[in-house]
Order: sequence, then structure tokens, then C-alpha cells
Amino acid sequence: MEVRPIAGQVEDIIGEAKAVAARGFRTLVTTLTKRIARGPR
Repeated sequence: MEVRPIAGQVEDIIGEAKAVAARGFRTLVTTLTKRIARGPR
């Protein structure tokens, strides 16, 4: 488990997903709240 800052979390997970995809794998992302799911404002 990793704990990361709230700021930039959407951009962070997108970067992580792209890195995983580059290795030929798939990702599944879940969110805890609707506010997080909407992304940055």
C-alpha cells in the first residue's frame, strides 16, 4: 500500500496506468467518492 498526497492524484493514477499499459498489462481503477471520480476542478 502506498499513501500519496491528495494534490495531483488523478494525474498520478493516469501516469501509473500508462506505465502499466506500456508493459502490456491492464489496470482497474476504483474511486472512494464521487468527488474524487470527477477529477480536478
